[in-house]
Amino acid sequence: MLLTVFGNTVTDERFSWVTKEKDIALLRHAIKLGYKAKELGNEPYASVLAGPNGEILEEGLNTCFTDNDPTAHGEMNLVRQAAAKYDPEFLWKCSIYVPGTPCPMCSCAIFFANIGRLVVATSIYDEGTYTTWDVPELRLTPQEIWKKGNKDIVISGPYPELTEECKAKLNGFNPLDYAYYQKTLSSLIKR
Repeated sequence: MLLTVFGNTVTDERFSWVTKEKDIALLRHAIKLGYKAKELGNEPYASVLAGPNGEILEEGLNTCFTDNDPTAHGEMNLVRQAAAKYDPEFLWKCSIYVPGTPCPMCSCAIFFANIGRLVVATSIYDEGTYTTWDVPELRLTPQEIWKKGNKDIVISGPYPELTEECKAKLNGFNPLDYAYYQKTLSSLIKR
């Protein structure tokens, strides 16, 4: 049974194709894309958009460093691509797959693009499941943001069996090693 962010049961057939196995397969695809983003010199994050039948429609790689754009998160890049191609009514039947919890910016983009379902492998807000660094962040979950809205978006996950796979893509990645963060940290972190 799928529940929305407001705790309502999904009664339409939007996500009748969903199975745990399919969700895990699509999350693993997003995790692998995170390695691709990392190989291209970016943060190791990515996302996948699945259509109304579970087929992959779009992939979004993080390109923050190579684009010198702090908004170029994997989810933001995917949402921009999807919103340019698909009608909001169609996107309401789609699912976005993200290895970690989307940041507030990406959560808002998902909301405004009208993507109907978010699937996360891990939550950065669960103690001990995610690597953290001393970098600026807004600690708001999609649930906290979307409960202020008026859409019955579905959130599925986390899948604890994927935690180690999600952590592995962070091996060798430290944002504090990148000039992008070195330039912004001194002015953004309160000491």
